[in-house]
Amino acid sequence: MRIKLYVDVAEYAERGEAFLEKATDDIGFLARRDPSDPMHTERLGAQLRLLAPEAVHEPWAAFLKAEDMIIWELHEGSPNLGLQGRPYLDAEDPLITNAVAALNELRKQLKIALQDPDKT
Repeated sequence: MRIKLYVDVAEYAERGEAFLEKATDDIGFLARRDPSDPMHTERLGAQLRLLAPEAVHEPWAAFLKAEDMIIWELHEGSPNLGLQGRPYLDAEDPLITNAVAALNELRKQLKIALQDPDKT
Protein backbone atom coordinates (compact mmCIF):
# COMPACT_ATOMS: atom_id res chain seq x y z
CA MET A 1 0.00 0.00 0.00
CA ARG A 2 2.83 2.40 0.84
CA ILE A 3 4.55 1.96 -2.51
CA LYS A 4 1.29 2.67 -4.37
CA LEU A 5 0.72 5.71 -2.16
CA TYR A 6 4.23 7.02 -2.83
CA VAL A 7 3.72 6.56 -6.56
CA ASP A 8 0.38 8.41 -6.36
CA VAL A 9 2.02 11.28 -4.47
CA ALA A 10 4.87 11.35 -6.99
CA GLU A 11 2.27 11.57 -9.78
CA TYR A 12 0.63 14.48 -7.95
CA ALA A 13 4.08 16.09 -7.73
CA GLU A 14 4.45 15.78 -11.51
CA ARG A 15 1.10 17.47 -11.98
CA GLY A 16 2.23 20.09 -9.49
CA GLU A 17 5.31 20.79 -11.57
CA ALA A 18 3.11 21.23 -14.66
CA PHE A 19 0.94 23.62 -12.63
CA LEU A 20 4.02 25.69 -11.74
CA GLU A 21 5.02 25.84 -15.38
CA LYS A 22 1.55 27.15 -16.29
CA ALA A 23 1.62 29.64 -13.42
CA THR A 24 4.83 31.17 -14.79
CA ASP A 25 3.72 31.14 -18.44
CA ASP A 26 3.33 34.77 -19.52
CA ILE A 27 1.88 33.80 -22.90
CA GLY A 28 -0.79 31.33 -22.33
CA PHE A 29 -2.80 29.45 -19.88
CA LEU A 30 -4.56 30.36 -16.68
CA ALA A 31 -3.06 28.16 -13.99
CA ARG A 32 -5.55 26.29 -11.86
CA ARG A 33 -6.13 22.80 -10.63
CA ASP A 34 -8.16 20.65 -12.95
CA PRO A 35 -11.44 19.97 -11.09
CA SER A 36 -11.71 16.61 -12.84
CA ASP A 37 -8.29 15.66 -11.46
CA PRO A 38 -8.61 12.18 -9.91
CA MET A 39 -5.84 12.93 -7.40
CA HIS A 40 -7.75 14.03 -4.32
CA THR A 41 -5.38 15.84 -2.01
CA GLU A 42 -7.44 15.00 1.07
CA ARG A 43 -7.30 11.27 0.29
CA LEU A 44 -3.57 11.37 -0.36
CA GLY A 45 -2.94 13.46 2.75
CA ALA A 46 -4.94 11.10 4.95
CA GLN A 47 -3.09 8.09 3.60
CA LEU A 48 0.26 9.82 4.10
CA ARG A 49 -0.57 10.54 7.74
CA LEU A 50 -1.43 6.89 8.29
CA LEU A 51 1.24 5.17 6.24
CA ALA A 52 4.21 7.44 5.55
CA PRO A 53 7.10 8.61 7.71
CA GLU A 54 6.73 12.08 9.26
CA ALA A 55 9.48 13.36 6.96
CA VAL A 56 7.08 13.03 4.00
CA HIS A 57 4.18 14.85 5.71
CA GLU A 58 5.89 18.22 6.06
CA PRO A 59 6.95 18.76 2.42
CA TRP A 60 3.54 17.47 1.27
CA ALA A 61 1.74 20.05 3.42
CA ALA A 62 4.22 22.76 2.41
CA PHE A 63 3.66 22.10 -1.29
CA LEU A 64 -0.14 22.13 -0.94
CA LYS A 65 0.03 25.41 0.96
CA ALA A 66 2.36 26.92 -1.64
CA GLU A 67 0.10 25.73 -4.45
CA ASP A 68 -2.95 27.30 -2.76
CA MET A 69 -1.10 30.58 -2.27
CA ILE A 70 -0.17 30.67 -5.97
CA ILE A 71 -3.76 29.98 -7.01
CA TRP A 72 -4.96 32.77 -4.72
CA GLU A 73 -2.36 35.20 -6.07
CA LEU A 74 -3.27 34.40 -9.68
CA HIS A 75 -6.99 34.88 -9.11
CA GLU A 76 -7.29 37.40 -6.27
CA GLY A 77 -3.88 39.02 -5.85
CA SER A 78 -1.89 41.26 -8.13
CA PRO A 79 -0.17 38.93 -10.61
CA ASN A 80 1.62 40.06 -13.75
CA LEU A 81 -0.51 40.14 -16.89
CA GLY A 82 0.73 38.53 -20.07
CA LEU A 83 0.27 39.67 -23.62
CA GLN A 84 -3.24 38.26 -23.73
CA GLY A 85 -4.13 39.73 -20.35
CA ARG A 86 -3.77 36.43 -18.52
CA PRO A 87 -2.25 36.36 -15.04
CA TYR A 88 1.14 34.81 -14.38
CA LEU A 89 3.95 34.97 -11.83
CA ASP A 90 7.64 35.37 -12.51
CA ALA A 91 9.67 32.21 -12.02
CA GLU A 92 11.72 34.10 -9.40
CA ASP A 93 8.62 35.12 -7.42
CA PRO A 94 8.96 33.88 -3.81
CA LEU A 95 5.65 32.02 -4.11
CA ILE A 96 7.04 30.03 -7.02
CA THR A 97 10.50 29.46 -5.53
CA ASN A 98 8.92 28.28 -2.24
CA ALA A 99 6.67 25.89 -4.14
CA VAL A 100 9.61 24.53 -6.15
CA ALA A 101 11.62 24.02 -2.96
CA ALA A 102 8.71 22.19 -1.30
CA LEU A 103 8.21 20.05 -4.40
CA ASN A 104 11.91 19.13 -4.51
CA GLU A 105 11.89 18.24 -0.81
CA LEU A 106 8.76 16.13 -1.28
CA ARG A 107 10.41 14.20 -4.10
CA LYS A 108 13.56 13.74 -2.03
CA GLN A 109 11.60 12.40 0.96
CA LEU A 110 9.55 10.09 -1.27
CA LYS A 111 12.76 8.59 -2.65
CA ILE A 112 14.06 8.04 0.87
CA ALA A 113 10.74 6.49 1.95
CA LEU A 114 10.78 4.17 -1.07
CA GLN A 115 14.17 2.80 -0.02
CA ASP A 116 12.46 1.29 3.04
CA PRO A 117 8.71 1.10 2.35
CA ASP A 118 8.09 -0.80 5.61
CA LYS A 119 9.20 2.20 7.68
CA THR A 120 6.50 4.49 9.07
